[in-house]
Amino acid sequence: VRPFEAPLLAGNLAKLGGSHGGRENWKVRYFVLEDDTLSYYESEKAYHQGAEPKGVIQLNMFYVTPVSENVALQKTQIKMKKQAGFPFTIHSCPKSITCSATTEEEMYRWVDMLMKPLEAYKEELDSKSS
Repeated sequence: VRPFEAPLLAGNLAKLGGSHGGRENWKVRYFVLEDDTLSYYESEKAYHQGAEPKGVIQLNMFYVTPVSENVALQKTQIKMKKQAGFPFTIHSCPKSITCSATTEEEMYRWVDMLMKPLEAYKEELDSKSS
């Protein structure tokens, strides 16, 4: 059982798979945002039972875009003939990931939380240059 330490944000999102030549599909995963990582698990139950994450995205060098700004992903959605809800892409090094929320509000909650450290850093730089 996982010791309790509240993440910055956690919840179910669909994740676009097939990035390494496999079949593109959406699978629901339980995502956990912590200070410098975004991890995803098979399910919320797996997370709370202390399972290893299925994937971890390091958030030391990244940016986030809603899919409306990502033309390549829009083409993928058309090809899949599925509406993916409200998708967004986390562009990170060495791996990027595309997720989809069930509502626009939920998508922007994730995007806003992911962008907070970058906004704080920008404000710090601005205050130093003043």
